[in-house]
Amino acid sequence: MSLTSGANGVDIVALAKSFGPARVLDDISLKLAPGEFVALLGPSGCGKTTLLRSVAGLLAPDAGEIRLGVDTVVDASRRLFVPAEKRHLGMVFQDYGLWPHLRVKENVGFPLAARGRPKAEHAVLVQAALRRVALDHLADRFPGELSGGQQQRVAVARAIVDAPRILLFDEPLSNLDAGLRDTLGREIATLVRSLRTTALYVTHDQAEALSLADRIAVMRDGRIVQLDTPERLYHEPADAGVAAFLKAGSLVDGVMTDGHFRARDATDSIPFPSPLQGPVTLLVPPAALRASTGGELRLCVETAQFRGDRYEITARWGRHETAPRLHFWLAHGLQPGQEIPVAVDATRLRLFPSTSLS
Repeated sequence: MSLTSGANGVDIVALAKSFGPARVLDDISLKLAPGEFVALLGPSGCGKTTLLRSVAGLLAPDAGEIRLGVDTVVDASRRLFVPAEKRHLGMVFQDYGLWPHLRVKENVGFPLAARGRPKAEHAVLVQAALRRVALDHLADRFPGELSGGQQQRVAVARAIVDAPRILLFDEPLSNLDAGLRDTLGREIATLVRSLRTTALYVTHDQAEALSLADRIAVMRDGRIVQLDTPERLYHEPADAGVAAFLKAGSLVDGVMTDGHFRARDATDSIPFPSPLQGPVTLLVPPAALRASTGGELRLCVETAQFRGDRYEITARWGRHETAPRLHFWLAHGLQPGQEIPVAVDATRLRLFPSTSLS
């Protein structure tokens, strides 16, 4: 089967996959525009890696279709399955996947030989790929002579050396320390966009997905529960489960009655017009709270942690030990036990039916 090349999108339709009785992908549909960077985000076991491996050709789905550009590479109803080596994809793995006995230039050039590219082209393409990741001066080194970050850059160079139409990333930064993760993450995002290549990126790290992707698909129990831009996802989570996973703020159980939210074991209520009534869960982002002498809530400070340019405050909303805790930011520290008035910006609050967390 001959596949097209160049910039391509991805179209996943009604994909399903089970391992024994466990349904790992449950009717997944997802479309990536050509050149778009989409992150698959979710906890371990949610199905994100299974979805990525299905696109890569490393797993055969039980049902559904996958199209890369105009080419159908999976159609379970017709038993069509194009193998991985014929999909013209680049993939970057969590564990680098480099051959220790091959030099950097040989690792990067391996896909060219595997795909039958003329040998006369290899040196130029390998040098260009290594230059893209600023490692052309290390072409003759062995992987064991490189740092973890350098090894992952070699893996990225190998993935892009043959100008793949789709780039796939399987938690490529999880083995690196925090500072290097940030740096290499920015480099990967810049590189992908400069190449104008479509990218599907798996991660369980919320900050990573929010900072890198054009859109994020949050997965839970084999389904996509929200697909949105990072900004909309963070500020308008679809349910309390998404808000909790993104750590978008404090989630407080309570009751809506007569246009007021009343939290369990809290001393004050919050005016909050909503059609929802009865048991609910309220999302209170840190930005919704600010210290103010005229504030409608009185909170009791439990901790004030210094974060460099500000303090992260954790305060109890009520006198009882089981009262909910709220988190917000201040430019100065406070003493534990101190009671402060806090104003609430109701436009930043989000309300969910109480079943949202289940």
